[in-house]
Amino acid sequence: MSYDNLNDGSNQSAWRIQVENLYADRNIWTPTADKKFPLGALAEARDGRLWRYCENSGATLAIATLHQSAVETANWTYTAQTNTPDVWVAGDKIITVVSDTAFAVHDLIDGYVYVPDGTGQGNMYIIKDNKVSTSNASSGSDTIIEIADTGGIRTAIVAASDVTLWKNKYKDILIYPTDPTGPCTGVSMTSITADYFFWSQVKGYCPVINGSETVVIGDIVCAGTNTAGAIGLADVAADGGTITVESGGTIAGESGATQTNAGTITNSGGEIIDPHRNVGRTIMISIAICVVVYLIVAFAVGSSLTIDQIVAAK
Repeated sequence: MSYDNLNDGSNQSAWRIQVENLYADRNIWTPTADKKFPLGALAEARDGRLWRYCENSGATLAIATLHQSAVETANWTYTAQTNTPDVWVAGDKIITVVSDTAFAVHDLIDGYVYVPDGTGQGNMYIIKDNKVSTSNASSGSDTIIEIADTGGIRTAIVAASDVTLWKNKYKDILIYPTDPTGPCTGVSMTSITADYFFWSQVKGYCPVINGSETVVIGDIVCAGTNTAGAIGLADVAADGGTITVESGGTIAGESGATQTNAGTITNSGGEIIDPHRNVGRTIMISIAICVVVYLIVAFAVGSSLTIDQIVAAK
Protein backbone atom coordinates (compact mmCIF):
# COMPACT_ATOMS: atom_id res chain seq x y z
CA MET A 1 0.00 0.00 0.00
CA SER A 2 1.23 3.50 -0.82
CA TYR A 3 -0.17 6.96 -0.17
CA ASP A 4 0.11 9.95 -2.46
CA ASN A 5 0.45 12.38 0.48
CA LEU A 6 3.72 10.66 1.48
CA ASN A 7 6.38 11.46 -1.07
CA ASP A 8 9.13 8.84 -0.98
CA GLY A 9 11.46 10.87 -3.19
CA SER A 10 14.51 12.75 -1.92
CA ASN A 11 15.51 12.85 1.73
CA GLN A 12 13.87 16.25 2.06
CA SER A 13 10.37 14.98 1.25
CA ALA A 14 10.44 11.36 2.49
CA TRP A 15 8.27 10.28 5.40
CA ARG A 16 11.31 9.19 7.45
CA ILE A 17 14.11 11.74 7.37
CA GLN A 18 17.68 11.87 8.66
CA VAL A 19 17.93 14.88 10.97
CA GLU A 20 21.51 15.57 9.94
CA ASN A 21 20.44 16.01 6.30
CA LEU A 22 17.52 18.39 6.87
CA TYR A 23 17.79 21.73 5.09
CA ALA A 24 18.48 24.67 7.40
CA ASP A 25 15.12 26.30 6.62
CA ARG A 26 13.17 23.29 7.96
CA ASN A 27 15.37 21.58 10.56
CA ILE A 28 14.34 20.71 14.12
CA TRP A 29 15.11 24.23 15.38
CA THR A 30 13.36 26.08 12.55
CA PRO A 31 9.53 26.19 12.59
CA THR A 32 7.92 27.24 9.29
CA ALA A 33 4.73 29.00 8.26
CA ASP A 34 4.18 26.54 5.38
CA LYS A 35 3.98 22.73 5.52
CA LYS A 36 7.14 20.90 4.40
CA PHE A 37 6.33 17.28 5.33
CA PRO A 38 3.31 15.06 6.04
CA LEU A 39 2.04 15.50 9.60
CA GLY A 40 3.48 12.75 11.76
CA ALA A 41 6.54 12.25 9.54
CA LEU A 42 9.58 10.95 11.44
CA ALA A 43 12.99 12.56 11.73
CA GLU A 44 15.75 10.38 13.19
CA ALA A 45 19.17 11.32 14.54
CA ARG A 46 22.20 9.03 14.52
CA ASP A 47 22.03 8.71 18.32
CA GLY A 48 18.48 7.31 18.17
CA ARG A 49 16.52 10.44 19.04
CA LEU A 50 13.21 10.80 17.16
CA TRP A 51 10.97 13.73 16.23
CA ARG A 52 7.45 13.95 14.76
CA TYR A 53 6.34 16.64 12.34
CA CYS A 54 3.54 18.73 13.89
CA GLU A 55 1.35 21.77 13.30
CA ASN A 56 0.83 24.16 16.21
CA SER A 57 -2.60 25.49 17.17
CA GLY A 58 -3.46 29.15 17.77
CA ALA A 59 -1.18 29.69 20.80
CA THR A 60 2.60 29.99 21.09
CA LEU A 61 4.47 27.01 22.55
CA ALA A 62 7.48 27.76 24.74
CA ILE A 63 10.80 25.96 24.32
CA ALA A 64 11.26 22.63 26.16
CA THR A 65 7.58 22.18 26.98
CA LEU A 66 5.32 19.16 26.66
CA HIS A 67 2.30 19.25 24.40
CA GLN A 68 -0.70 17.11 23.45
CA SER A 69 -2.96 16.45 20.48
CA ALA A 70 -6.10 18.46 19.76
CA VAL A 71 -9.20 17.58 21.76
CA GLU A 72 -11.36 15.05 19.93
CA THR A 73 -14.81 16.24 18.85
CA ALA A 74 -17.63 13.83 19.66
CA ASN A 75 -19.73 14.98 16.68
CA TRP A 76 -17.10 13.62 14.27
CA THR A 77 -17.55 9.99 15.32
CA TYR A 78 -20.06 7.25 14.44
CA THR A 79 -22.12 9.39 12.06
CA ALA A 80 -24.53 7.50 9.78
CA GLN A 81 -24.29 8.58 6.14
CA THR A 82 -28.08 8.56 5.74
CA ASN A 83 -28.19 12.04 4.21
CA THR A 84 -25.06 11.82 2.07
CA PRO A 85 -25.50 13.18 -1.46
CA ASP A 86 -22.85 10.79 -2.79
CA VAL A 87 -22.49 7.24 -1.42
CA TRP A 88 -18.92 5.99 -1.88
CA VAL A 89 -18.09 3.16 -4.25
CA ALA A 90 -14.86 1.19 -4.67
CA GLY A 91 -12.17 3.18 -6.46
CA ASP A 92 -13.41 6.64 -5.43
CA LYS A 93 -10.63 9.09 -4.59
CA ILE A 94 -12.97 12.00 -3.85
CA ILE A 95 -15.73 11.26 -1.31
CA THR A 96 -18.37 13.21 0.60
CA VAL A 97 -18.75 12.58 4.34
CA VAL A 98 -21.72 13.71 6.41
CA SER A 99 -20.95 14.90 9.95
CA ASP A 100 -22.90 16.64 12.69
CA THR A 101 -20.51 19.61 12.73
CA ALA A 102 -18.54 21.40 10.02
CA PHE A 103 -14.83 21.37 9.14
CA ALA A 104 -12.62 24.21 8.01
CA VAL A 105 -10.58 23.79 4.83
CA HIS A 106 -7.45 21.61 5.41
CA ASP A 107 -8.77 20.66 8.89
CA LEU A 108 -8.42 16.94 8.13
CA ILE A 109 -5.19 16.98 6.14
CA ASP A 110 -3.17 13.78 6.86
CA GLY A 111 -6.04 12.59 9.08
CA TYR A 112 -8.16 9.44 8.82
CA VAL A 113 -11.58 8.24 7.64
CA TYR A 114 -12.78 5.11 9.42
CA VAL A 115 -15.90 2.98 8.93
CA PRO A 116 -16.68 1.55 12.41
CA ASP A 117 -20.05 -0.01 11.63
CA GLY A 118 -22.23 -1.12 8.73
CA THR A 119 -21.21 -2.03 5.19
CA GLY A 120 -17.50 -1.33 4.71
CA GLN A 121 -16.81 -1.86 8.42
CA GLY A 122 -13.16 -2.02 9.43
CA ASN A 123 -11.77 0.03 6.54
CA MET A 124 -9.65 3.08 7.27
CA TYR A 125 -8.22 5.59 4.79
CA ILE A 126 -5.67 8.41 5.02
CA ILE A 127 -7.00 11.85 4.11
CA LYS A 128 -4.92 13.84 1.65
CA ASP A 129 -6.97 17.03 2.16
CA ASN A 130 -10.49 18.36 2.59
CA LYS A 131 -12.57 21.30 1.43
CA VAL A 132 -14.60 23.52 3.73
CA SER A 133 -17.86 21.89 4.85
CA THR A 134 -21.21 22.98 3.47
CA SER A 135 -24.68 22.56 4.97
CA ASN A 136 -26.34 19.25 4.24
CA ALA A 137 -29.74 19.38 2.54
CA SER A 138 -31.31 17.53 5.51
CA SER A 139 -29.10 18.01 8.58
CA GLY A 140 -25.45 18.34 9.56
CA SER A 141 -22.63 19.16 7.16
CA ASP A 142 -21.14 17.73 3.97
CA THR A 143 -17.36 17.64 3.66
CA ILE A 144 -15.59 16.76 0.40
CA ILE A 145 -12.48 14.70 1.14
CA GLU A 146 -9.65 13.49 -1.08
CA ILE A 147 -8.31 10.05 -0.14
CA ALA A 148 -4.53 9.50 -0.14
CA ASP A 149 -4.68 5.70 -0.45
CA THR A 150 -3.54 4.50 -3.84
CA GLY A 151 -6.57 3.01 -5.58
CA GLY A 152 -9.00 5.02 -3.44
CA ILE A 153 -11.90 3.42 -1.58
CA ARG A 154 -11.47 -0.36 -1.20
CA THR A 155 -15.00 -1.28 -0.10
CA ALA A 156 -18.21 0.56 -0.93
CA ILE A 157 -20.46 1.79 1.88
CA VAL A 158 -24.23 2.29 2.09
CA ALA A 159 -26.24 5.18 3.47
CA ALA A 160 -26.67 3.39 6.81
CA SER A 161 -22.90 2.93 7.30
CA ASP A 162 -21.34 4.85 10.20
CA VAL A 163 -18.25 6.97 9.53
CA THR A 164 -15.73 8.44 11.99
CA LEU A 165 -13.32 11.26 11.10
CA TRP A 166 -10.05 11.77 12.98
CA LYS A 167 -7.74 14.72 12.75
CA ASN A 168 -4.09 13.80 12.49
CA LYS A 169 -2.70 13.35 16.01
CA TYR A 170 0.01 15.90 15.25
CA LYS A 171 -2.26 18.68 13.95
CA ASP A 172 -3.31 21.68 16.08
CA ILE A 173 -1.00 20.80 18.97
CA LEU A 174 -1.79 22.22 22.44
CA ILE A 175 0.34 22.86 25.52
CA TYR A 176 0.02 19.78 27.77
CA PRO A 177 -2.54 20.86 30.40
CA THR A 178 -2.62 19.94 34.09
CA ASP A 179 -5.77 17.94 33.29
CA PRO A 180 -4.87 16.32 29.92
CA THR A 181 -7.51 15.92 27.23
CA GLY A 182 -5.44 14.05 24.65
CA PRO A 183 -2.28 11.95 24.24
CA CYS A 184 1.13 13.54 24.75
CA THR A 185 2.76 14.35 21.39
CA GLY A 186 6.28 15.35 22.41
CA VAL A 187 8.50 18.26 23.42
CA SER A 188 9.22 21.48 21.52
CA MET A 189 12.88 22.16 20.72
CA THR A 190 12.35 25.92 20.37
CA SER A 191 9.61 28.50 20.77
CA ILE A 192 6.81 27.73 18.28
CA THR A 193 4.73 30.52 16.73
CA ALA A 194 0.96 29.96 16.57
CA ASP A 195 -0.13 27.89 13.53
CA TYR A 196 3.50 27.11 12.54
CA PHE A 197 4.84 23.67 11.56
CA PHE A 198 7.64 22.19 13.67
CA TRP A 199 9.48 19.08 14.85
CA SER A 200 8.45 17.65 18.23
CA GLN A 201 10.86 15.30 20.02
CA VAL A 202 9.28 11.99 21.02
CA LYS A 203 12.26 9.78 21.91
CA GLY A 204 15.74 10.06 23.43
CA TYR A 205 17.52 12.50 25.70
CA CYS A 206 15.54 15.72 25.77
CA PRO A 207 15.42 18.95 27.81
CA VAL A 208 12.01 19.50 29.47
CA ILE A 209 11.06 22.19 31.98
CA ASN A 210 10.26 21.11 35.54
CA GLY A 211 7.13 22.21 37.39
CA SER A 212 6.87 23.26 41.02
CA GLU A 213 8.07 20.02 42.65
CA THR A 214 11.61 19.36 43.80
CA VAL A 215 13.10 16.48 41.81
CA VAL A 216 16.17 14.59 43.02
CA ILE A 217 18.19 11.72 41.58
CA GLY A 218 16.15 8.53 41.60
CA ASP A 219 12.72 10.18 41.50
CA ILE A 220 10.21 8.93 38.95
CA VAL A 221 8.90 11.79 36.80
CA CYS A 222 6.16 12.08 34.21
CA ALA A 223 4.03 14.73 32.54
CA GLY A 224 3.15 16.98 35.48
CA THR A 225 -0.27 17.94 36.77
CA ASN A 226 0.80 21.08 38.65
CA THR A 227 2.26 23.15 35.81
CA ALA A 228 1.05 23.05 32.19
CA GLY A 229 3.72 21.82 29.78
CA ALA A 230 6.10 20.73 32.54
CA ILE A 231 7.21 17.46 34.09
CA GLY A 232 6.66 16.55 37.73
CA LEU A 233 6.87 13.71 40.20
CA ALA A 234 4.60 10.78 39.42
CA ASP A 235 3.07 11.07 42.90
CA VAL A 236 4.22 13.33 45.71
CA ALA A 237 2.66 14.46 48.95
CA ALA A 238 5.07 17.37 49.34
CA ASP A 239 8.14 18.84 47.64
CA GLY A 240 11.06 16.49 47.91
CA GLY A 241 8.81 13.50 48.74
CA THR A 242 9.69 9.98 47.72
CA ILE A 243 7.82 7.14 46.04
CA THR A 244 8.01 3.53 47.23
CA VAL A 245 7.32 0.98 44.51
CA GLU A 246 6.76 -2.63 45.49
CA SER A 247 7.28 -5.45 43.00
CA GLY A 248 4.06 -5.85 41.04
CA GLY A 249 2.60 -2.70 42.57
CA THR A 250 1.43 0.58 41.10
CA ILE A 251 2.31 4.23 41.33
CA ALA A 252 -0.77 6.31 42.06
CA GLY A 253 -0.43 9.50 40.06
CA GLU A 254 -2.25 12.76 40.59
CA SER A 255 -5.73 13.15 39.09
CA GLY A 256 -6.25 9.43 39.61
CA ALA A 257 -3.73 8.30 36.99
CA THR A 258 -1.81 5.09 37.61
CA GLN A 259 1.38 3.61 36.27
CA THR A 260 1.77 -0.14 36.53
CA ASN A 261 5.13 -1.58 37.53
CA ALA A 262 5.61 -5.15 36.37
CA GLY A 263 8.34 -5.63 38.95
CA THR A 264 12.00 -6.55 38.56
CA ILE A 265 13.87 -9.85 38.59
CA THR A 266 15.03 -9.80 42.21
CA ASN A 267 15.38 -7.68 45.35
CA SER A 268 12.19 -5.68 44.68
CA GLY A 269 14.04 -3.45 42.26
CA GLY A 270 17.18 -2.97 44.37
CA GLU A 271 19.45 -3.97 41.48
CA ILE A 272 18.36 -0.81 39.66
CA ILE A 273 20.13 1.22 42.37
CA ASP A 274 23.10 -1.18 42.64
CA PRO A 275 23.31 -3.11 39.33
CA HIS A 276 26.29 -5.21 40.55
CA ARG A 277 24.76 -6.43 43.81
CA ASN A 278 23.80 -9.83 42.35
CA VAL A 279 26.99 -10.60 40.40
CA GLY A 280 28.68 -12.61 43.17
CA ARG A 281 25.50 -14.45 44.06
CA THR A 282 24.92 -15.34 40.41
CA ILE A 283 28.45 -16.76 40.03
CA MET A 284 28.12 -18.92 43.17
CA ILE A 285 24.71 -20.24 42.09
CA SER A 286 26.12 -21.09 38.62
CA ILE A 287 29.06 -23.02 40.15
CA ALA A 288 26.72 -24.90 42.50
CA ILE A 289 24.46 -25.90 39.60
CA CYS A 290 27.47 -27.18 37.59
CA VAL A 291 28.70 -29.28 40.57
CA VAL A 292 25.26 -30.81 41.08
CA VAL A 293 24.92 -31.66 37.38
CA TYR A 294 28.42 -33.23 37.36
CA LEU A 295 27.65 -35.37 40.42
CA ILE A 296 24.35 -36.56 38.92
CA VAL A 297 26.09 -37.56 35.67
CA ALA A 298 28.91 -39.27 37.56
CA PHE A 299 26.46 -41.21 39.73
CA ALA A 300 24.42 -42.27 36.69
CA VAL A 301 27.50 -43.49 34.87
CA GLY A 302 28.99 -45.21 37.92
CA SER A 303 25.80 -47.07 38.76
CA SER A 304 25.40 -48.50 35.26
CA LEU A 305 29.00 -49.66 34.57
CA THR A 306 31.26 -52.23 36.21
CA ILE A 307 34.75 -51.31 37.48
CA ASP A 308 36.35 -53.14 34.52
CA GLN A 309 34.15 -51.19 32.07
CA ILE A 310 34.98 -47.85 33.75
CA VAL A 311 38.75 -48.67 33.56
CA ALA A 312 38.35 -49.69 29.90
CA ALA A 313 36.48 -46.44 29.11
CA LYS A 314 39.12 -44.30 30.79
